[in-house]
Amino acid sequence: MSSQQENWGSRVGLVLAMAGNAVGLGNFLRFPVQAIQNGGGTFIIPYLVGFLLMGIPLLFVEWSMGRFGGRHGHHSTPFILDSMSKFAFWKYIGVFGIFTNLAVAAYYCYLESWALGYVWHSIAGAFTGQSSDQVAQFLGTTPV
Repeated sequence: MSSQQENWGSRVGLVLAMAGNAVGLGNFLRFPVQAIQNGGGTFIIPYLVGFLLMGIPLLFVEWSMGRFGGRHGHHSTPFILDSMSKFAFWKYIGVFGIFTNLAVAAYYCYLESWALGYVWHSIAGAFTGQSSDQVAQFLGTTPV
């Protein structure tokens, strides 16, 4: 009986996965400190409740689906859910997993374009000599 050990396909994949873990861990560790220092300590309570009630269970669901789907050769949410049950409607519910990814990608695209616009205006010197209220007004946001 031969035992095949799982490993990463490349070093780049490993490095990118570790960078993603570091960013996620940074969010979990840094956000509460930043919120408390800036007067938003009350927000920590719903943040931790959401993390405990949604974040951790969804993490286990995602791990379980990935292991189950990989064992049967399925690599997308509709096929994983379809293979887990004999009812065909699970496949259609799994399509929402694909739409969720598209919605998150669209949202991040918007945030990235906003950040790049801010960087462009900063490099071009559009904010030179302006107060934070004037910069916020220029960007169409309300100052804190």
